[in-house]
Amino acid sequence: MLILIAGPYRSGTNDDPQLMQQNLHNLEAVALSLFRKGYTPIIGEWVALPLIRLAGSTKPGEMMRGMKYNILLLINYWRNAMQFFALRANQKVLTKT
Repeated sequence: MLILIAGPYRSGTNDDPQLMQQNLHNLEAVALSLFRKGYTPIIGEWVALPLIRLAGSTKPGEMMRGMKYNILLLINYWRNAMQFFALRANQKVLTKT
């Protein structure tokens, strides 16, 4: 079963890179525990952060002009896709029990 993990990444960090990295580490610790139980965890930052870096971001909260809208669309598409697959997985689990 695919599980989308959400949690604070930037919230409460005042854009401190060390605190943001600690938040990501905490999310990844949850992902690892789910993986060990046989689930497929996905953290949205795993998709968003590389795209934001490739778009030219050099600091938290910054994106290249003109790229922000496209990246936000892509992130939104990814989240919608993950929600769709999660709902489908839940339907399959619910119908089997």
